[in-house]
Amino acid sequence: FYMIPTFRNDVLEVEDLRTKEISNDDNVLFQLQCIFGALHKSEKQYYNTKSFCSAFKDWEGQSINVMEQMDVDEFFNLFLDKLENLIKGTKQEKTIQFHFGGKFANQLICKDCPHYSEREEPFLTINLQIKNKKSIQDALASFVEGEMLEGDNAYHCEKCDKKVSALKRVCVKRLPRFIVTVLKRFEFDYDTMQKSKVNDYCEFPTYLDMEPYTQEGLSKRDKEKEKEKAKKEGKEYEDEVPSEREKFPPQYYKYKLIGVVVHLGTADAGHYYSFIQDREGSNENKGKWYEFNDTLVEPFDPENIATECFGGEEKWSNYGSYGRYYERKYEKIKNAYMLFYERVNPYDPPEEDDEEQPAANSVSPVVRHYPHLGEPKLSSFLHNYIINDNEKYWQNRYLFGKEYFNMISELLYTWN
Repeated sequence: FYMIPTFRNDVLEVEDLRTKEISNDDNVLFQLQCIFGALHKSEKQYYNTKSFCSAFKDWEGQSINVMEQMDVDEFFNLFLDKLENLIKGTKQEKTIQFHFGGKFANQLICKDCPHYSEREEPFLTINLQIKNKKSIQDALASFVEGEMLEGDNAYHCEKCDKKVSALKRVCVKRLPRFIVTVLKRFEFDYDTMQKSKVNDYCEFPTYLDMEPYTQEGLSKRDKEKEKEKAKKEGKEYEDEVPSEREKFPPQYYKYKLIGVVVHLGTADAGHYYSFIQDREGSNENKGKWYEFNDTLVEPFDPENIATECFGGEEKWSNYGSYGRYYERKYEKIKNAYMLFYERVNPYDPPEEDDEEQPAANSVSPVVRHYPHLGEPKLSSFLHNYIINDNEKYWQNRYLFGKEYFNMISELLYTWN
Protein backbone atom coordinates (compact mmCIF):
# COMPACT_ATOMS: atom_id res chain seq x y z
CA PHE A 1 0.00 0.00 0.00
CA TYR A 2 2.79 2.42 0.85
CA MET A 3 4.25 2.07 -2.66
CA ILE A 4 1.01 3.41 -4.17
CA PRO A 5 1.79 7.15 -3.86
CA THR A 6 -1.76 8.53 -4.02
CA PHE A 7 -3.07 6.00 -1.47
CA ARG A 8 -0.10 6.66 0.81
CA ASN A 9 -0.69 10.41 0.70
CA ASP A 10 -4.37 10.00 1.50
CA VAL A 11 -3.62 7.81 4.54
CA LEU A 12 -0.98 10.23 5.82
CA GLU A 13 -3.25 13.25 5.38
CA VAL A 14 -6.31 11.78 7.09
CA GLU A 15 -7.34 13.91 10.06
CA ASP A 16 -7.95 11.37 12.81
CA LEU A 17 -11.28 12.21 14.44
CA ARG A 18 -10.82 9.77 17.35
CA THR A 19 -7.56 11.01 18.88
CA LYS A 20 -9.32 12.09 22.08
CA GLU A 21 -11.40 8.90 22.34
CA ILE A 22 -8.66 6.30 22.09
CA SER A 23 -5.00 6.10 23.04
CA ASN A 24 -2.34 6.03 20.35
CA ASP A 25 -1.33 2.53 21.46
CA ASP A 26 -4.76 1.20 20.46
CA ASN A 27 -5.34 3.52 17.50
CA VAL A 28 -4.92 1.51 14.28
CA LEU A 29 -5.10 4.60 12.05
CA PHE A 30 -2.39 6.38 14.03
CA GLN A 31 -0.16 3.29 14.00
CA LEU A 32 -0.66 2.94 10.23
CA GLN A 33 0.25 6.60 9.75
CA CYS A 34 3.36 6.00 11.86
CA ILE A 35 4.38 3.14 9.54
CA PHE A 36 3.80 5.17 6.38
CA GLY A 37 5.40 8.27 7.89
CA ALA A 38 8.47 6.31 9.02
CA LEU A 39 8.87 4.66 5.62
CA HIS A 40 8.68 8.11 4.08
CA LYS A 41 10.88 10.12 6.47
CA SER A 42 12.69 7.78 8.85
CA GLU A 43 16.47 7.44 8.86
CA LYS A 44 16.22 3.79 9.93
CA GLN A 45 16.69 0.86 7.59
CA TYR A 46 13.32 -0.56 8.63
CA TYR A 47 10.36 0.15 10.91
CA ASN A 48 9.25 -2.22 13.65
CA THR A 49 5.50 -2.94 13.26
CA LYS A 50 5.06 -4.36 16.77
CA SER A 51 2.85 -1.42 17.86
CA PHE A 52 0.62 -1.80 14.79
CA CYS A 53 0.23 -5.55 15.38
CA SER A 54 -0.77 -4.86 18.97
CA ALA A 55 -3.35 -2.21 17.99
CA PHE A 56 -4.81 -4.22 15.07
CA LYS A 57 -7.60 -6.50 16.31
CA ASP A 58 -9.26 -9.38 14.49
CA TRP A 59 -13.02 -10.09 14.28
CA GLU A 60 -12.91 -11.46 17.84
CA GLY A 61 -11.11 -8.43 19.25
CA GLN A 62 -7.76 -10.19 19.62
CA SER A 63 -4.43 -8.64 18.61
CA ILE A 64 -2.54 -10.19 15.71
CA ASN A 65 -0.60 -13.28 16.70
CA VAL A 66 2.66 -12.78 14.80
CA MET A 67 3.64 -16.40 15.46
CA GLU A 68 0.58 -17.74 13.62
CA GLN A 69 0.28 -17.80 9.81
CA MET A 70 -2.69 -15.75 8.56
CA ASP A 71 -4.18 -15.86 5.09
CA VAL A 72 -3.01 -12.61 3.49
CA ASP A 73 -6.28 -12.37 1.53
CA GLU A 74 -8.23 -12.53 4.79
CA PHE A 75 -5.93 -9.91 6.33
CA PHE A 76 -6.26 -7.69 3.23
CA ASN A 77 -10.06 -7.61 3.48
CA LEU A 78 -10.05 -7.20 7.26
CA PHE A 79 -7.52 -4.38 7.02
CA LEU A 80 -9.41 -2.43 4.34
CA ASP A 81 -12.74 -2.93 6.12
CA LYS A 82 -11.27 -1.58 9.36
CA LEU A 83 -9.54 1.31 7.59
CA GLU A 84 -12.73 2.27 5.75
CA ASN A 85 -14.58 2.55 9.06
CA LEU A 86 -11.77 4.58 10.62
CA ILE A 87 -11.71 7.23 7.89
CA LYS A 88 -15.48 7.73 7.62
CA GLY A 89 -16.39 11.39 7.87
CA THR A 90 -13.05 12.60 6.52
CA LYS A 91 -12.44 13.95 3.04
CA GLN A 92 -10.40 10.82 2.26
CA GLU A 93 -13.28 8.46 3.15
CA LYS A 94 -13.64 7.22 -0.45
CA THR A 95 -9.95 6.56 -1.07
CA ILE A 96 -10.29 2.76 -0.84
CA GLN A 97 -13.09 2.71 -3.42
CA PHE A 98 -11.19 5.28 -5.51
CA HIS A 99 -8.14 3.04 -5.78
CA PHE A 100 -9.39 -0.55 -5.51
CA GLY A 101 -13.18 -0.49 -5.84
CA GLY A 102 -14.73 -2.24 -8.82
CA LYS A 103 -18.08 -3.84 -9.66
CA PHE A 104 -19.08 -7.31 -10.78
CA ALA A 105 -22.21 -8.00 -12.81
CA ASN A 106 -24.04 -11.19 -11.85
CA GLN A 107 -25.89 -11.98 -15.08
CA LEU A 108 -28.75 -14.28 -16.00
CA ILE A 109 -29.12 -14.39 -19.80
CA CYS A 110 -32.18 -16.26 -21.00
CA LYS A 111 -31.64 -18.36 -24.13
CA ASP A 112 -35.29 -19.26 -24.89
CA CYS A 113 -36.57 -15.70 -24.55
CA PRO A 114 -35.09 -12.20 -24.93
CA HIS A 115 -35.12 -11.38 -21.22
CA TYR A 116 -32.10 -10.59 -19.08
CA SER A 117 -31.46 -9.84 -15.40
CA GLU A 118 -28.43 -8.40 -13.66
CA ARG A 119 -27.27 -7.73 -10.11
CA GLU A 120 -24.29 -5.54 -9.24
CA GLU A 121 -21.75 -6.60 -6.65
CA PRO A 122 -18.87 -4.41 -5.41
CA PHE A 123 -15.40 -5.94 -5.08
CA LEU A 124 -11.91 -5.04 -3.92
CA THR A 125 -10.17 -8.23 -5.07
CA ILE A 126 -10.68 -10.79 -7.82
CA ASN A 127 -10.26 -14.33 -6.47
CA LEU A 128 -9.05 -16.79 -9.11
CA GLN A 129 -8.96 -20.58 -9.04
CA ILE A 130 -5.53 -21.46 -10.42
CA LYS A 131 -5.50 -25.23 -9.94
CA ASN A 132 -4.80 -26.79 -13.38
CA LYS A 133 -4.64 -23.30 -14.91
CA LYS A 134 -1.46 -22.45 -16.80
CA SER A 135 -1.96 -18.68 -16.62
CA ILE A 136 -4.15 -16.07 -14.96
CA GLN A 137 -5.70 -15.44 -18.39
CA ASP A 138 -6.98 -19.04 -18.26
CA ALA A 139 -8.17 -18.45 -14.69
CA LEU A 140 -9.96 -15.22 -15.69
CA ALA A 141 -11.58 -16.94 -18.67
CA SER A 142 -12.82 -19.68 -16.34
CA PHE A 143 -14.03 -17.05 -13.86
CA VAL A 144 -16.36 -15.42 -16.43
CA GLU A 145 -17.33 -18.63 -18.24
CA GLY A 146 -20.45 -19.23 -16.19
CA GLU A 147 -22.79 -22.23 -16.33
CA MET A 148 -25.92 -23.17 -18.25
CA LEU A 149 -29.11 -23.58 -16.26
CA GLU A 150 -31.26 -26.09 -18.17
CA GLY A 151 -33.38 -29.20 -17.73
CA ASP A 152 -34.35 -29.73 -14.10
CA ASN A 153 -32.06 -26.85 -13.16
CA ALA A 154 -33.62 -24.41 -15.64
CA TYR A 155 -34.19 -20.78 -14.65
CA HIS A 156 -37.71 -19.56 -13.95
CA CYS A 157 -38.19 -16.39 -15.99
CA GLU A 158 -40.59 -14.12 -14.09
CA LYS A 159 -41.51 -12.13 -17.19
CA CYS A 160 -42.39 -15.24 -19.19
CA ASP A 161 -43.64 -17.10 -16.09
CA LYS A 162 -42.01 -20.32 -17.24
CA LYS A 163 -38.75 -22.23 -16.97
CA VAL A 164 -36.18 -21.43 -19.64
CA SER A 165 -32.56 -22.29 -20.38
CA ALA A 166 -30.31 -19.49 -19.17
CA LEU A 167 -26.63 -18.65 -18.84
CA LYS A 168 -25.56 -17.68 -15.33
CA ARG A 169 -22.21 -15.92 -15.09
CA VAL A 170 -20.18 -13.27 -13.30
CA CYS A 171 -18.12 -10.66 -15.17
CA VAL A 172 -16.51 -7.31 -14.49
CA LYS A 173 -18.84 -4.37 -14.96
CA ARG A 174 -16.52 -1.65 -13.74
CA LEU A 175 -12.74 -1.93 -13.55
CA PRO A 176 -10.86 -0.28 -10.66
CA ARG A 177 -7.73 1.82 -11.02
CA PHE A 178 -5.74 -0.92 -9.28
CA ILE A 179 -6.63 -4.58 -9.80
CA VAL A 180 -5.76 -6.90 -6.92
CA THR A 181 -6.00 -10.57 -7.86
CA VAL A 182 -5.81 -13.39 -5.33
CA LEU A 183 -4.47 -16.68 -6.67
CA LYS A 184 -6.30 -19.26 -4.55
CA ARG A 185 -3.48 -21.55 -3.48
CA PHE A 186 -5.07 -22.85 -0.29
CA GLU A 187 -7.82 -25.46 -0.34
CA PHE A 188 -9.36 -28.06 1.95
CA ASP A 189 -8.68 -31.68 1.03
CA TYR A 190 -11.77 -33.72 1.93
CA ASP A 191 -9.85 -36.98 1.51
CA THR A 192 -7.30 -36.16 4.19
CA MET A 193 -9.56 -33.61 5.97
CA GLN A 194 -6.66 -31.19 6.02
CA LYS A 195 -5.83 -27.85 4.49
CA SER A 196 -3.37 -28.08 1.61
CA LYS A 197 -1.49 -25.71 -0.65
CA VAL A 198 -1.75 -25.69 -4.46
CA ASN A 199 1.76 -25.25 -5.87
CA ASP A 200 0.65 -25.59 -9.52
CA TYR A 201 2.45 -23.58 -12.19
CA CYS A 202 0.53 -20.41 -13.08
CA GLU A 203 2.12 -17.63 -15.06
CA PHE A 204 1.01 -14.01 -15.27
CA PRO A 205 1.95 -11.25 -17.73
CA THR A 206 3.62 -7.92 -17.13
CA TYR A 207 0.88 -6.25 -19.18
CA LEU A 208 -2.72 -7.41 -18.84
CA ASP A 209 -5.68 -6.63 -21.11
CA MET A 210 -8.91 -6.97 -19.10
CA GLU A 211 -11.32 -6.27 -21.97
CA PRO A 212 -12.19 -9.97 -22.66
CA TYR A 213 -13.40 -10.41 -19.06
CA THR A 214 -15.65 -7.34 -18.84
CA GLN A 215 -19.38 -7.09 -19.43
CA GLU A 216 -18.96 -5.23 -22.69
CA GLY A 217 -16.17 -7.52 -23.87
CA LEU A 218 -18.26 -10.65 -23.30
CA SER A 219 -21.30 -8.99 -24.86
CA LYS A 220 -19.30 -8.15 -27.97
CA ARG A 221 -18.09 -11.73 -28.32
CA ASP A 222 -21.60 -13.11 -27.73
CA LYS A 223 -22.89 -10.94 -30.58
CA GLU A 224 -20.05 -12.07 -32.82
CA LYS A 225 -21.03 -15.69 -32.15
CA GLU A 226 -24.69 -14.91 -32.89
CA LYS A 227 -23.69 -13.15 -36.07
CA GLU A 228 -21.56 -16.11 -37.16
CA LYS A 229 -24.40 -18.51 -36.33
CA ALA A 230 -26.90 -16.43 -38.33
CA LYS A 231 -24.49 -16.32 -41.25
CA LYS A 232 -24.18 -20.11 -41.30
CA GLU A 233 -27.97 -20.50 -41.15
CA GLY A 234 -28.44 -17.95 -43.93
CA LYS A 235 -30.28 -15.47 -41.70
CA GLU A 236 -29.86 -11.72 -41.49
CA TYR A 237 -28.34 -10.26 -38.34
CA GLU A 238 -28.80 -6.64 -37.29
CA ASP A 239 -25.59 -5.41 -35.73
CA GLU A 240 -25.63 -2.74 -33.03
CA VAL A 241 -24.54 0.83 -33.62
CA PRO A 242 -20.67 0.98 -33.44
CA SER A 243 -20.71 3.94 -31.03
CA GLU A 244 -22.72 1.86 -28.56
CA ARG A 245 -20.34 -1.05 -28.83
CA GLU A 246 -17.27 0.92 -27.73
CA LYS A 247 -18.25 1.84 -24.18
CA PHE A 248 -14.75 2.80 -23.01
CA PRO A 249 -11.52 3.73 -24.81
CA PRO A 250 -8.81 1.05 -25.17
CA GLN A 251 -6.62 2.50 -22.38
CA TYR A 252 -9.38 1.74 -19.87
CA TYR A 253 -8.59 -1.99 -20.11
CA LYS A 254 -4.77 -1.91 -20.15
CA TYR A 255 -2.91 -2.73 -16.91
CA LYS A 256 0.69 -3.16 -15.85
CA LEU A 257 2.08 -5.38 -13.09
CA ILE A 258 3.45 -3.33 -10.18
CA GLY A 259 3.64 -5.80 -7.29
CA VAL A 260 3.61 -9.46 -6.28
CA VAL A 261 3.03 -10.95 -2.83
CA VAL A 262 4.80 -14.31 -2.57
CA HIS A 263 4.05 -17.12 -0.14
CA LEU A 264 6.91 -19.40 0.87
CA GLY A 265 5.90 -22.52 2.75
CA THR A 266 2.96 -24.86 3.26
CA ALA A 267 -0.69 -24.47 4.20
CA ASP A 268 0.19 -24.67 7.89
CA ALA A 269 3.31 -22.53 8.12
CA GLY A 270 5.12 -20.11 5.87
CA HIS A 271 6.35 -16.63 5.17
CA TYR A 272 5.12 -13.73 3.02
CA TYR A 273 7.33 -11.25 1.17
CA SER A 274 6.89 -8.94 -1.81
CA PHE A 275 8.39 -7.79 -5.08
CA ILE A 276 7.37 -4.20 -5.85
CA GLN A 277 8.16 -1.74 -8.62
CA ASP A 278 9.21 1.76 -7.56
CA ARG A 279 7.23 4.18 -9.71
CA GLU A 280 8.67 7.31 -8.11
CA GLY A 281 12.31 7.82 -7.18
CA SER A 282 14.95 9.55 -9.25
CA ASN A 283 15.23 9.07 -12.99
CA GLU A 284 17.84 6.32 -12.60
CA ASN A 285 15.81 4.42 -9.97
CA LYS A 286 12.31 4.99 -11.33
CA GLY A 287 10.78 1.77 -12.59
CA LYS A 288 13.22 -0.47 -10.72
CA TRP A 289 11.98 -3.49 -8.79
CA TYR A 290 12.80 -4.28 -5.15
CA GLU A 291 12.36 -7.25 -2.84
CA PHE A 292 10.72 -6.37 0.48
CA ASN A 293 11.43 -9.20 2.93
CA ASP A 294 11.04 -8.13 6.57
CA THR A 295 14.11 -6.02 7.42
CA LEU A 296 15.72 -6.76 4.04
CA VAL A 297 15.09 -4.46 1.10
CA GLU A 298 17.24 -5.02 -1.97
CA PRO A 299 17.06 -4.61 -5.76
CA PHE A 300 15.27 -7.34 -7.69
CA ASP A 301 15.60 -8.25 -11.36
CA PRO A 302 12.07 -8.56 -12.87
CA GLU A 303 13.51 -11.10 -15.32
CA ASN A 304 13.46 -13.52 -12.36
CA ILE A 305 9.73 -13.15 -11.72
CA ALA A 306 8.97 -16.39 -13.58
CA THR A 307 11.48 -18.35 -11.49
CA GLU A 308 10.47 -16.78 -8.19
CA CYS A 309 6.70 -16.49 -8.59
CA PHE A 310 5.13 -18.86 -11.14
CA GLY A 311 5.42 -21.99 -8.98
CA GLY A 312 5.31 -25.48 -10.50
CA GLU A 313 8.11 -28.00 -10.40
CA GLU A 314 11.87 -27.60 -10.30
CA LYS A 315 14.56 -30.07 -11.30
CA TRP A 316 17.35 -30.91 -8.92
CA SER A 317 20.33 -32.96 -10.05
CA ASN A 318 23.37 -34.33 -8.24
CA TYR A 319 25.98 -37.07 -8.23
CA GLY A 320 25.32 -39.79 -5.68
CA SER A 321 27.48 -42.59 -4.40
CA TYR A 322 29.81 -44.30 -6.88
CA GLY A 323 29.53 -41.27 -9.17
CA ARG A 324 25.96 -42.04 -10.24
CA TYR A 325 24.13 -39.05 -11.71
CA TYR A 326 20.45 -38.62 -10.93
CA GLU A 327 17.72 -36.02 -11.29
CA ARG A 328 14.73 -35.31 -9.12
CA LYS A 329 11.69 -33.09 -9.46
CA TYR A 330 10.06 -31.34 -6.55
CA GLU A 331 7.33 -28.75 -6.13
CA LYS A 332 8.34 -25.18 -5.54
CA ILE A 333 6.87 -24.04 -2.25
CA LYS A 334 7.39 -20.36 -3.10
CA ASN A 335 4.87 -18.88 -5.52
CA ALA A 336 2.77 -15.78 -6.14
CA TYR A 337 -0.32 -15.38 -3.98
CA MET A 338 -1.48 -11.83 -4.72
CA LEU A 339 -0.89 -9.69 -7.81
CA PHE A 340 -1.21 -5.90 -8.05
CA TYR A 341 -1.89 -4.31 -11.43
CA GLU A 342 -2.18 -0.59 -12.15
CA ARG A 343 -3.93 0.98 -15.14
CA VAL A 344 -1.15 1.99 -17.56
CA ASN A 345 -2.67 5.33 -18.58
CA PRO A 346 -4.78 7.18 -15.99
CA TYR A 347 -8.40 7.19 -17.07
CA ASP A 348 -11.47 7.90 -14.96
CA PRO A 349 -14.69 6.65 -16.57
CA PRO A 350 -17.82 8.68 -15.85
CA GLU A 351 -19.84 7.56 -12.86
CA GLU A 352 -23.13 5.86 -13.73
CA ASP A 353 -24.72 6.12 -10.31
CA ASP A 354 -22.89 8.87 -8.52
CA GLU A 355 -23.86 9.01 -4.87
CA GLU A 356 -22.18 12.39 -4.58
CA GLN A 357 -24.55 14.08 -7.02
CA PRO A 358 -26.47 16.88 -5.25
CA ALA A 359 -30.22 16.69 -4.89
CA ALA A 360 -32.35 18.48 -7.48
CA ASN A 361 -33.23 21.28 -5.02
CA SER A 362 -29.68 21.60 -3.65
CA VAL A 363 -27.72 24.78 -4.22
CA SER A 364 -24.47 23.48 -2.70
CA PRO A 365 -21.88 22.21 -5.18
CA VAL A 366 -20.35 18.79 -4.63
CA VAL A 367 -16.81 19.10 -3.27
CA ARG A 368 -14.80 16.15 -4.56
CA HIS A 369 -11.50 14.91 -3.21
CA TYR A 370 -8.88 13.49 -5.56
CA PRO A 371 -5.68 11.93 -4.20
CA HIS A 372 -2.51 13.72 -5.26
CA LEU A 373 1.10 12.90 -6.04
CA GLY A 374 4.08 14.64 -4.48
CA GLU A 375 4.87 15.27 -0.83
CA PRO A 376 2.11 14.44 1.68
CA LYS A 377 1.13 16.97 4.35
CA LEU A 378 1.93 15.29 7.67
CA SER A 379 0.23 16.42 10.84
CA SER A 380 2.51 18.36 13.18
CA PHE A 381 2.22 15.58 15.78
CA LEU A 382 3.23 12.84 13.32
CA HIS A 383 6.02 15.00 11.89
CA ASN A 384 7.47 15.65 15.37
CA TYR A 385 7.07 11.98 16.29
CA ILE A 386 9.23 10.93 13.33
CA ILE A 387 11.79 13.71 13.94
CA ASN A 388 12.18 12.65 17.59
CA ASP A 389 12.49 9.01 16.56
CA ASN A 390 15.23 9.96 14.07
CA GLU A 391 17.10 11.90 16.76
CA LYS A 392 17.00 8.89 19.13
CA TYR A 393 18.23 6.66 16.32
CA TRP A 394 21.27 8.83 15.55
CA GLN A 395 22.05 9.32 19.24
CA ASN A 396 22.09 5.57 19.81
CA ARG A 397 24.03 4.96 16.62
CA TYR A 398 26.75 7.42 17.58
CA LEU A 399 26.74 6.37 21.24
CA PHE A 400 27.30 2.70 20.43
CA GLY A 401 29.30 3.26 17.26
CA LYS A 402 32.96 2.35 16.86
CA GLU A 403 33.95 5.96 16.23
CA TYR A 404 32.57 7.07 19.62
CA PHE A 405 34.47 4.37 21.51
CA ASN A 406 37.69 5.23 19.63
CA MET A 407 37.23 8.91 20.55
CA ILE A 408 36.69 8.08 24.25
CA SER A 409 39.70 5.76 24.19
CA GLU A 410 41.91 8.49 22.68
CA LEU A 411 40.68 11.05 25.24
CA LEU A 412 41.49 8.72 28.14
CA TYR A 413 44.87 7.87 26.65
CA THR A 414 45.67 11.60 26.19
CA TRP A 415 44.44 12.46 29.69
CA ASN A 416 46.63 9.78 31.30
